[in-house]
Amino acid sequence: CCETNLGNYYQTGNCYGVPSFLLDDCSVLCSATGYVDKVSPLKTANLNMINSFLSLGNNNHVGLIAYNTEVISIMSSDLTSDQNVLNNIVNSWEAKDSTCFCCAINEAKTRMLAQSQNTNKIFVLMSDGLPTDKCGGSDATADAIASAQAAMSEIPGLIIHTIDVGTDSQILRD
Repeated sequence: CCETNLGNYYQTGNCYGVPSFLLDDCSVLCSATGYVDKVSPLKTANLNMINSFLSLGNNNHVGLIAYNTEVISIMSSDLTSDQNVLNNIVNSWEAKDSTCFCCAINEAKTRMLAQSQNTNKIFVLMSDGLPTDKCGGSDATADAIASAQAAMSEIPGLIIHTIDVGTDSQILRD
C-alpha cells in the first residue's frame, strides 16, 4: 500500500523493500486510505503454526506453498523440519492481487504425495481473500472446492483446515 510522493516505491500489502526514510510516508498513506494489513496476521499465524507443529516432535514436517495467480516456487518449500528455513520463507511473503486456491491445493497435493510417507496428512489453507483465479473450470470457488475434493480422494485420511483473515474470505468458512 506504499506509494510515496517521490515515486518508484509502490507495494500492496506492506512497506517491505521501501527505504527506511520513506516508511513514515507509507504508513501515513496507508492509514489515510483505510488500508488494512492482512498479510502480517497471516504471517504471524503461519509462524505460530510452524513453530508449534515442529515443537511437537514426532518427526513432523511442514511444507509451504505460496500463491497468487499461480504457485510461487521461490517462496514455497518442500516438506522439511528446518524451522529457520520455513520462518525465512514466511517472512519473505508479500501480498499480491490474486488468490488461486486451486493452484495451491493442487501443488500441495502433488508435493504431499511425492514427499510424505506419514499416515497423518494435513493441509492448512490460509488466505486473506476469496479465490479469484481458476484452474480450468468456469468458477474460481468451484475450482478450489474441486481441487480440495480431489486431494481428499487421492490422499487417504487427508484433513484440510482453513484459516482466513479478513471479511472478504467467506469461502473459507463455507
